Amino acid sequence: MPAQPLLKVRLMFARLYAAIVACDFIIFPIGHAAYQAYFKIAYTQWQPITLQGGGMLHLAMGAIIGVQMWHWRQDQNTQGQSS
Repeated sequence: MPAQPLLKVRLMFARLYAAIVACDFIIFPIGHAAYQAYFKIAYTQWQPITLQGGGMLHLAMGAIIGVQMWHWRQDQNTQGQSS
């Protein structure tokens, strides 16, 4: 597979993971607190969705990103040796 489509997939994956983390740790907690304040509901703490189940989402994403970076580094090393 050519390098350009792989680069696009890696960038898309990184943006997706960044969006998931931003929503779960920044946007949703603010919205949760605003909703409770607006409707004068007793405050409860936001429970991050991605940390439920032992944080398996973050472990899986870390494994995928780690393998991608390992392959990228291998590609960089082989390109450097061949030129």
